[in-house]
Amino acid sequence: MNEWDTSSTTTWSVEPVAYVEVGDEKIEVDINASFAETITRIARERGISRFNVQLDDGEFITPRDAPETFESLAGRTVSIVPVDKAGYC
Repeated sequence: MNEWDTSSTTTWSVEPVAYVEVGDEKIEVDINASFAETITRIARERGISRFNVQLDDGEFITPRDAPETFESLAGRTVSIVPVDKAGYC
């Protein structure tokens, strides 16, 4: 059956997620995950030692201003932007 049926008792539940982007890779992240630990782990796994964290609206997140979890970022994308030794992207 391809039609929607409003009398159906079937319900769909979509768990909210956030995304972490590194280059052209986009990783789905549980919103309850620790922000700092997740970002650090993903960067380390990809061999990135120095980086900035940027939201999809261009705003940078400093370590001091980082949220505890991804909950406030549900549906948004957070980018890990590698930084070279001179401090430029």
